[in-house]
Amino acid sequence: MSFLLRIAHGLWIFCALIQATLLWLVARRRVYQQFPFFMTYLIWLLLKTAVPLAMDYAPFVTGDQYYYAYTIGRAGAAVLSFGVLYELFTKTLCNHRALRDLGSNLFRISFVILLVFATALARFVPAAGTGQRMAELYLLERTVSVLQIGLLLFLFVFSRYLGVSWRSRAFGIALGFGILASVTLATTAIRSQVEPVVRSGVSDIIDLINEGALLSCNLIWLGYLLGFESTPLPPPRLPDDDLGPWNQELRRLL
Repeated sequence: MSFLLRIAHGLWIFCALIQATLLWLVARRRVYQQFPFFMTYLIWLLLKTAVPLAMDYAPFVTGDQYYYAYTIGRAGAAVLSFGVLYELFTKTLCNHRALRDLGSNLFRISFVILLVFATALARFVPAAGTGQRMAELYLLERTVSVLQIGLLLFLFVFSRYLGVSWRSRAFGIALGFGILASVTLATTAIRSQVEPVVRSGVSDIIDLINEGALLSCNLIWLGYLLGFESTPLPPPRLPDDDLGPWNQELRRLL
């Protein structure tokens, strides 16, 4: 095992411990009442981290078994992450009267537009690594990351107008996802094009970067659970005359 891979494994173990702490805090502070999808995601994230970690050190586990466990873990995390983003999206928009009934529709429209873009990107920039099976998996992860970043950008752009404080837990959850999705997009874009059949130094460096990004994401969530209030700032007060046209125009567009 190379030096870089040893460091990545150390971060891998530390991430599992942080995720267990996060799950305990979410349960103890009843954050799951406000963000149930987030707690479900944390449970899956801990399993996705701990199970492959145990399999990696088990001598009787085959490469195919590890691949299927890895794929199932990543797929489940991707699905649940969109549930968390939808949760953040609707809760954030529901703070504003004019957008209360349109939050879910805005999420669906944004998702469809981004899905078309990500699919076109996958079509015109396909996987090209010699390790074809893993390269295709990273291509799918790249597509998911594009969707996540697009939805998060929408939230960050409108967070100030919608009255979402940077101290709120909703903002902290979105920030963690944003960092993780951005790094994942960069690393999967590289690996989908250069993934070798046998591990190389590039693979070790990328694994180290990914584990560092996941650890940073987990620490951000831990910091927001420990140090910041979960109640967002109230939305800005606007004259009633302005709310009607906003609502009418949005309904017309949707």
